[in-house]
Amino acid sequence: MRPVLFEIFGAEIRSYYLLWASALFLLVVWTRRRASRVYGMDDRAVSSVLVWVYCAGILGSFIPGIIERIPLYLDGRIEFSEIFRGLYSAGGLLCGGLFGLWRLRRLGASADAFADAASVPLAAMLALGRVGCLLEGCCSGAGGFYSEPPALWLHFPSDAPNFWRFPSQPAESAASLCIAVFLCLLSAALPEDARRRGGVLFPFMLILYGLYRLLSDPRRQLYADGLMNVNAFVWAAGIIAGAAWLCRTVKRRLAERR
Repeated sequence: MRPVLFEIFGAEIRSYYLLWASALFLLVVWTRRRASRVYGMDDRAVSSVLVWVYCAGILGSFIPGIIERIPLYLDGRIEFSEIFRGLYSAGGLLCGGLFGLWRLRRLGASADAFADAASVPLAAMLALGRVGCLLEGCCSGAGGFYSEPPALWLHFPSDAPNFWRFPSQPAESAASLCIAVFLCLLSAALPEDARRRGGVLFPFMLILYGLYRLLSDPRRQLYADGLMNVNAFVWAAGIIAGAAWLCRTVKRRLAERR
């Protein structure tokens, strides 16, 4: 853990916020570049959609956590400052995605192309952002007491002696990086016309990331504490939406060949 990376004139620069801010910046810049250069989308339309996605994603990340933690504060289980601690990726991805689709529809832009343009940057954002979670010590895995800890498990300074945790943050970072590499390879394997039209990469992103979270989230401490249980429905919905989206793309391409 290293919650504070450094100080500037006495102001703490926290690793969590710096790395997540950098990850979001990477998402915006890289998506904009890919959308215009790889998918031929209008630059102004892409910029407009990204503004909506960014703002909705931030609000969606904060609001579910605040709502879920207010009863814990009223019961005296947490301090008031803890109500605003941390982000919920499920809420951020859901809100950002829905508002992005709404804005794309308003502008008459291709949702398939934009979503595929954002797929690889989104996976990279998650890979980088989870490093910030690791340094902050949040989003930690559940654990137990071991005389011989399981391989690669983590022990945080605030943990009791011999208490080891499932490495949820580095595991998700590695999984997201693997998804990004897979999407890059898939994109390179697609014919030029299929790549530019989109509707392939993002459905795979929804399916693969949703599967990972469904399998790994029960090993996180927040689930052991009774929080974030609703996230399972979000990830399941993401998997279903990704599969339906992919089937729609395949059906359209087959119909065009007839």
